[in-house]
Amino acid sequence: MKWIKFKYILLLIILMAMVSTMACKTKTSGETRPKLYYTIEGIVKNPAGNGVNNVRVEVTDYVMKYDRSKPTDLFATLTDSDGAFTLEIISNEDIAKVTLQFSKTGSTNNYQNVGVLSGTTVTISALIADAGSFQVVDFNATAEDTITVASGGASVTIKRDTLVNAAGASVSTAQVSVGAIDTTADRTLLPGSLYGVDGSSVKLFSTFGMIEIQAIDNAEGDPVYLKNGATAAISIPVGEIVGPNPSATVGLWYYNEESATWTLQSNLTLNDAKTAYVGNVTHFSIFNAGESWALSFIKIRVTDQAGDPVYGAKASFFTGMFSNSGIWQEDYTTGPEGYLPSILSTELEGIVPDDMAGYLPLPANTDVSVRIKYIKTSDSKKTSVPVP
Repeated sequence: MKWIKFKYILLLIILMAMVSTMACKTKTSGETRPKLYYTIEGIVKNPAGNGVNNVRVEVTDYVMKYDRSKPTDLFATLTDSDGAFTLEIISNEDIAKVTLQFSKTGSTNNYQNVGVLSGTTVTISALIADAGSFQVVDFNATAEDTITVASGGASVTIKRDTLVNAAGASVSTAQVSVGAIDTTADRTLLPGSLYGVDGSSVKLFSTFGMIEIQAIDNAEGDPVYLKNGATAAISIPVGEIVGPNPSATVGLWYYNEESATWTLQSNLTLNDAKTAYVGNVTHFSIFNAGESWALSFIKIRVTDQAGDPVYGAKASFFTGMFSNSGIWQEDYTTGPEGYLPSILSTELEGIVPDDMAGYLPLPANTDVSVRIKYIKTSDSKKTSVPVP
């Protein structure tokens, strides 16, 4: 009798343990990761320094801190009457960097890569410029085989029977705009960073100037494209802050809005007047004329006189103004240990060597200067950085 009673007690203990274990597993498997909150605030201005209202600020891409899924929700806002905005991003996974698009009808698009940290507000500023006004391209009303749209020294020349809609059907009339942007006067008018992919390698590039080409149909305002295999001739004006003898041939870089990266498409040639770079494009997008460099890497730590790391110091790397190679400039802010973070995206893994992690990419075989300014002081130091 005692044995039977003991057996039932033992069985009861085992069953309770099993139920407890199952409950724990059920709770663990059903848990959701806590939400993380990221805040970006800032102001959007035009080149004159005035705030621009009703600019749409939207997250178009993410770089995750770990190999986990990206948020699928849409995070966007509009600037107020002063050009100011606050954008909050919510995610179940850690985000390292986001790409913001700044867009407004009548303005060129701009993009900016922003490093973020959960629970921290990041403050930025952005610039957008006026786009060229839309002009009607109507091959039904002309006997010419090409039509040129020009604005501010920039131009695009479109051939007959080369425009199509999203379904691939031919389009004979459209509205086309081309906006010229002098990125030598203000580097921040150029989207993203001055590096891009050239085949299987990463290169830094300069800017002599940039244009954005937009094309829409006359009826609904839907995008119009160049058909496969077709080209259009473009002209990108050379910016004001360029030396008297700019490079004869430079790269034609285009900004891929979907991947938030620059890609080398082909080359551009300096015209006889040395006022613009000319060449052909295979689609409508944002294009930059720039000389390319191979990468050289450097690791920099900013410390004070006592040797302690300086957190939040601003560092600007740049090539000489009035350079015949165009303008190259990148800005960084030191982290808690005083190091300047690399701008290269983690999505370039396999292209950038693993042992270069944490190093800054600089243009090889050229002179680069760096200016470091300490926060809460007016002190700054400028020096030259030897680049191998």
